[in-house]
Amino acid sequence: MSWNQVIALLAGIATLCAVVAVSAGGIYTQIAAMQAEGAADRAAAAADRRALQLSMDAFRAEMQRLAERQATLEGRVTP
Repeated sequence: MSWNQVIALLAGIATLCAVVAVSAGGIYTQIAAMQAEGAADRAAAAADRRALQLSMDAFRAEMQRLAERQATLEGRVTP
C-alpha cells in the first residue's frame, strides 16, 4: 500500500467520522423538535377538550331550560 493510498484511506475515514458526527447532532435536534411538536399537540388537544366541555355544558343548560319551560307550559294547559 502506497502513502497516497494510506492518506486517501485516512481522509475517507475522517470524512466518514465527520458525517456521523453531524448526523448524530441532527438526531438530537429532530428529537427536540418532535418533543416540542408533541407538547403543542397535547396543548391543542386539551384546549379542544375544554371547548367541547364548555359547549356541552351550554347545551345541557339550554336543554334544562327548555325542559323546565315545557313542564311549565304542560302544567298550565287544560284539556
